[in-house]
Amino acid sequence: MVVDYRYHTPEVYQSLKSMLASLKRQEFKLIVNGGDVFVSETLKDGSAKKLYDGVNQEDVFTTYDFNKKKYGLLRKIP
Repeated sequence: MVVDYRYHTPEVYQSLKSMLASLKRQEFKLIVNGGDVFVSETLKDGSAKKLYDGVNQEDVFTTYDFNKKKYGLLRKIP
């Protein structure tokens, strides 16, 4: 399921939550790929744990400097 962050409306947000909740009721393990706006909202409203099992997001712990063509550490990996 692909949803562009540009369509961040209450209707899209509720629709995504409804679809994920339906899949969870069927006992699917769900990983959100990206979706930082959606994930942030679910963390704020407390629904994250009920909707998905994990998040795949690039640049959480590392960053890339395209001018220097080098990777860097964004934050310490626990």
